Amino acid sequence: MNLSELLRRPLASVPEPERVALMAELGRMIANRIRAVEMWDQPPEYFGYPEFRHWREAYPADFESRAFDYASASPTLDFFAERFAQALDAGGPLNTVLDDGGDVFPYVAVMIGNFLTDRQRTNDPVGYRVFKNLEAVVQGLELAGTAILSGLHDRKSKPGRVRRATQVRFTTPTGPSPTAPLLELLLAADSLRGSLHKLSKLGTGAQRLLGLAVAALPGAGVSSFEFGELLVPLQTAVRDAVRVWVDCPTAIPALGVLADGEIISREIRKSDSRSRYQTLNEHFDVVRREVRAAIDTGNYQDRTRNAMCCVLDDWFAHLAAAGADGDAHPPLDDWARQLGVKRSTLWDHLERLRGIIRQALARIEATGR
Repeated sequence: MNLSELLRRPLASVPEPERVALMAELGRMIANRIRAVEMWDQPPEYFGYPEFRHWREAYPADFESRAFDYASASPTLDFFAERFAQALDAGGPLNTVLDDGGDVFPYVAVMIGNFLTDRQRTNDPVGYRVFKNLEAVVQGLELAGTAILSGLHDRKSKPGRVRRATQVRFTTPTGPSPTAPLLELLLAADSLRGSLHKLSKLGTGAQRLLGLAVAALPGAGVSSFEFGELLVPLQTAVRDAVRVWVDCPTAIPALGVLADGEIISREIRKSDSRSRYQTLNEHFDVVRREVRAAIDTGNYQDRTRNAMCCVLDDWFAHLAAAGADGDAHPPLDDWARQLGVKRSTLWDHLERLRGIIRQALARIEATGR
């Protein structure tokens, strides 16, 4: 279909079959763009379309026989309403290109790319920021001469763009062959311990933490990796870390979420030791004392130990006041202000406490207290 010829006529005068064909073509361009940026196998919910489990549900394989599906798919309709129709209005960029006798196809392709980028930035901000942070890190390694990037996406008169298939090859010597998955090796770096959630922020601070971890991979035996091989699991790990305290605050019952996805408060309520206490608060008190003892004997600086105890006591006081079905914790911003600490500092203390609470529950169960 020649988009330019079709669009030179007012859409209201275009017969219905041709309008469906136009929308289907826009849908096909969207599907092709999703494939081009290697997001076809990622959940559509990252772009704000949770009604689809897979992109093929929106854009089936056989375009010719399923053109109406392409035309009526939610992303197609959203693009048309939010970007395309406005660009066709008098004075709009597409209208200007048509008046000048130009080909609108390249311009529409750029519009679709911007549309999808904005959708991901809005609906999957964490995944988008992790990508941009990791992209900046590997580009920085190349500039420093410690890595070579190959398989970049060519762009006219511009530097190549990093894609999932881009190969990152280190020029520095490597240690013995790695014995663990790539993500596990990355997360073992000191710079990311207790700081994984910080990669959800886009900027030099997050890139410094991530850069130290990536630069340490050769020492763990990694000589090269595919960008997407590290990106996808890292995005998932950071999303999970952020979801614990930010994305689903109303869905997190008291005491937060374990790393494996089990809810600590649910474990408390279902534990055998819970039945030995008359009230949930009484059981909370036992857990708090066990955690406090672990903090007191732990290898922490006095300042960190005191801050953790303060957060712990404040947290359990909130739980006692909130009851069995109350909020997991106060809103983080309010809580940080109340304690007089930065939100990121409070977040670090909560992550430390999560692990200690998990161990405390195990000891309580084992000792039958």
